[in-house]
Amino acid sequence: MHDDAPPCRGHNLAALMCRRNGAIRVSVGRFCTSPQARRRGKAAAMQGPHSRGGRAPWARSAGRRAGWRLALLGLTSTLMLGLTPRAAAQCSEGHAALGRPVVAHDAAFAERLVDGFLVPEGRGYPSGGAAELRATGAVRIDLGGPVRVRSLLVQADATDEVLVEGSADGTRFSTLWTAPAAEGGGFRSRATLTVDATVRAVRLRPGRGDGLLAVTELVVGCRPEDVLVRSGFVRDVPLVDAGELYKRTTGGRKLAFGLVALGVWLAARRGLLGRARVPALAALVALGLAGFLDFGAFRSIPRGPLHVWDSSHYFLGSKYEEVGYTDLYRCVAAAGHLRGLERTIDGMRMRRLEDNVAVPGTYTRLPAGRCTSLSPSRLRALAADLEALRTVRWPASADPVSMIADRGYLATPPETAWLRLVTAHARPDVRTMTSLAVLDFLFLVLAIWAVGWGFGLEAAAAVAVAIGVGEPWSYGWLGGALDRFSWVFAAALGLAALARGRLVLAGVALGVATLVRVFPGFLVVGVALTYLLTDRVALRALLRGLVPTLLAGGLLGAAVAGPSAYGAFLARAALHERTPVANELGGAPALRMIGPGSDRFIDPGQLDPIVPYQAEVNRIDAERAPVRFVLAAAFAWLVVRLARRGDVLPAGFAALAAGLAVAHVASYYAVVLAFLAVARRDVRGAVATVGFAIMSQALLLLRLDALFAYAVLSCAAFAAVAWATLPMRTRKLPSAPEPSYRTA
Repeated sequence: MHDDAPPCRGHNLAALMCRRNGAIRVSVGRFCTSPQARRRGKAAAMQGPHSRGGRAPWARSAGRRAGWRLALLGLTSTLMLGLTPRAAAQCSEGHAALGRPVVAHDAAFAERLVDGFLVPEGRGYPSGGAAELRATGAVRIDLGGPVRVRSLLVQADATDEVLVEGSADGTRFSTLWTAPAAEGGGFRSRATLTVDATVRAVRLRPGRGDGLLAVTELVVGCRPEDVLVRSGFVRDVPLVDAGELYKRTTGGRKLAFGLVALGVWLAARRGLLGRARVPALAALVALGLAGFLDFGAFRSIPRGPLHVWDSSHYFLGSKYEEVGYTDLYRCVAAAGHLRGLERTIDGMRMRRLEDNVAVPGTYTRLPAGRCTSLSPSRLRALAADLEALRTVRWPASADPVSMIADRGYLATPPETAWLRLVTAHARPDVRTMTSLAVLDFLFLVLAIWAVGWGFGLEAAAAVAVAIGVGEPWSYGWLGGALDRFSWVFAAALGLAALARGRLVLAGVALGVATLVRVFPGFLVVGVALTYLLTDRVALRALLRGLVPTLLAGGLLGAAVAGPSAYGAFLARAALHERTPVANELGGAPALRMIGPGSDRFIDPGQLDPIVPYQAEVNRIDAERAPVRFVLAAAFAWLVVRLARRGDVLPAGFAALAAGLAVAHVASYYAVVLAFLAVARRDVRGAVATVGFAIMSQALLLLRLDALFAYAVLSCAAFAAVAWATLPMRTRKLPSAPEPSYRTA
C-alpha cells in the first residue's frame, strides 16, 4: 500500500501511475473505484465483520469485481507496455565513434580506427595511421549508449572487403554493411547511406581479402554529411606512412653520407689527407657497414629487424625439401588447418605456384589444393615450426600462414642442400632466426674483407660505401634475412683470388657463387673467355677449381632435393620471367618506361589484382625485345674486345651485363655492381660504384612511379658497367700490388 500516494481518479492506466520518491510506479495496492464505493467501504470497515470471513456479502462481491478488474488491468498493462514502440534515438552530429573505447582481437593499433584521421587516398601500405587486423581479427567499438546509425565510411586496403556489424545490446552483432573492394591501389574510402539502425556498439572485421586488413578509420554517423570528406576529422592532419617515413629519413642520411664519403675517398686517392689517409679509409669501411644497418635505426624498421617474411620461405623450403618448388604453400595451408586456422585461410588468397595465379584460400580444401608431399608426421612438424615462427615479429602482426600469398621458394638445389645442413634440426624461433641473420651479415663483412685482401684498402672503402648507401640492396630489402649474402662473399673472394693469382681458389669461389645464384655464371664466362684467348695455362688452373666445385655442388643438390629438382627450378625461374613485378633489374626492366601511374593497370576487382599489370608489362617486353638483343650484342662485342686485350675483370663484368640484358633478376642482386670499383682499380670504377648507389637513393627520395624508377635504375646499371669497363687511360689505385690474374 502506498498511503502517501495521491488519490486516483478514473479507471485508466494513467490513473494508476503514482510518483513516489521521484520514481514512476504502478500503484496496485489501492484499486480505484467510484467515490460512492469508497464511502461504502469505509462505513463497512467501521461496522466490523457480519459474515463468513469477517466481510459483508456486498464486500465479497465488490472484492470479486475488483479482482477481475485487477487481472484485466494487468493483462492490458502488459500488452500496452510490450506493444508500445520505443522512441528512436535522436540523430547526433559528427563522428559517433570518435575517441570511443575499443577492444581488439588479433589486431594491432586498433585505436587508430577512431582517432579521427584518414590518410591521403591511394597511399600505399603500410601506413602509420592504420589499424592492422588478421583474417580472424575484430575490433569492437563501444559507442557509450544507443546511437542511431544511418551513414558509415571506412578507409581500408582497396583489395579487401570490410564487414561492419552493429549490436543493440552490446553482445549480439548483426551485419550493418559490407564495404566492398575498391578500384585503385593503396587505401581507398568507401561510404554508405543505406543503413538505419540504433546500436550501442559496432564491430569491424575483415571480409574477403588476403588475410591482412589495414584500416585507417571507421566513421559512424547519422547524417549524410557526417561521412563526407571534412577537414574536421578526415584530412585535418594527414598521417605519414611509417615505412615511407623510415625510408625517406634513412635515405636522406645515406645520400648525404654517400656524397661526403665520395669526397673523402677522392681526397684520399689524390693524397690530400697525408697521414690521415689510412684512418679515413678505414672509417669509410666502418661507416659503410653502419650505413647498411641504417646507422643503427634498423631496430625500428616497420617490418621488424628480422626479415621473417623472406627468411621463412628459405627456412621451410630447405627443411622440408620434399615439397619442391610447387607444394610449399599447400603444405603450409594444411599445417594451418592442423592449427585451427581454417577460417583464416579461407578468407585469404593463396598463390598457386604451378602458374603463379592467385586462388581463394578455400582452394586448399579441394583435392587439387591438398598437400600430398608430406607425411602426417612431417606435416605436424611443419605446424610446430609455424607456431615457432609466430614468436618472431611478423609484418602487421600477421600469422606465418599468410606467407602463402607471396611468390614461393626459388633457391637453387645446391643452395637448398647447404641450407638444409642448417635448418634440418633447427626450430625457427627468435633465437634461431636472429643467429642466422647475424651470420648473413658476417658474410657481408667478409666480402668487404676479401676486397681489401685482393685490391687494397681504397677499393674496400669504395665497395663498403656503395653497400652502405645503395637502396636496392638496403637493409629494408635484404637485412635480417637468411642466406642473402653468402654468394656475395663467394663472388668477392673469387674476384680477390683472381687479383692475387690464386686461380684455383678463384674457380672454387666463383663456382660456389654460381651454384647459389646462377647469374654470377655470366661473370665466370667472361673471365674464362679472356683466359682462353690470352693464357691457356691460367684457364686450366681456373677450371681445376671451377669444374669440381660445380660437379660436387650439382650432385649434392640432386642428392638432397632430388634429380628432378633442376628441371623444376628452371621451370619456376621461367615462370617468374613471365609473371614480372616492379623491382627487377635487367634489359627488359630498362625498357619499361611507360610513364607515371603504372598502378592504373592494377584491377582490385580481380582475385589477383596485378594480372592486368603483368599482361601489360609482358606486352611491352615482347614489343621491345629486339632492343634488348641489340643491347646484349653490344655488350657481347665489348666482352670479346676486352678478352682479347687480357682485361680479365672488365671482361667478366661486361659479360655479366650482356647476360642481364637478356635475362633480368630481382633488383637487390644489383649489389654485385658495388664491386665495379675493382674492375680496373681506378677512379672510374670507384666513382661508378658509389655514384650508382647514390643515384639509387636519389630515385627513392624523388618518389617516382615504381616501374619507371626501376627502368631508370636498370639503364643506370648498364651505363655504370660500360663506363667502368671500357678501356681508357686512367691511373690505377696505388693501395695494392698490381694484380697478375695469373697463377701464383
